[in-house]
Amino acid sequence: MMNVFADNIQQYKDLPIKGCREIVFSNGGHLFACMFVNFIHVYNFYTAQNPVNYTFKAHSGMIRSITWLQDDSGFVSSALDSTIHMWRLNPKKDQSNPVWSFTYANVDFTCLRVFKYEGDKTPSVFATGQDKSIRRIVNGEVENRFVQDVNLNQIEMFFNGRCFFTGVNEPNKPGSVQVVMYPFGRNNLFEI
Repeated sequence: MMNVFADNIQQYKDLPIKGCREIVFSNGGHLFACMFVNFIHVYNFYTAQNPVNYTFKAHSGMIRSITWLQDDSGFVSSALDSTIHMWRLNPKKDQSNPVWSFTYANVDFTCLRVFKYEGDKTPSVFATGQDKSIRRIVNGEVENRFVQDVNLNQIEMFFNGRCFFTGVNEPNKPGSVQVVMYPFGRNNLFEI
């Protein structure tokens, strides 16, 4: 971690994580999650401390994506082991961690987003995978799925949860961005 000053940069803290490819700040900015192979470490941004109970492991493959719940009470992760896990930072005594898991054989989930719709008790997880689809997962179960004819590598959700911006991962469409309307249906897609 570095302190940025007007005329220089100074090292503040050296974190014991090497080769990290995914660092995601919480929505409040006070925490950040970073991956180290198949572990996720959550740090306090202001103190650079990683409490013992803020290290999470359930994946058997390298972590691919991390996204925070809207209230920063936990996060969702995916890895190259074809699994998605929802974690709570401070689970209740009767609650397991991960809270739920979802596995779909031979599909690596490349990007995740979370949205809690009005009236829902639990948040929805939207996952893009290398099977050319976006899945809506609630409590570890697929609620619905949008299938596309191209691989969708990245996904970003509009603030109201009614549309997605997706990055296409195809050799013949470099830099292509698609907009997918939600709820999924016919004629809900256009390309930019």
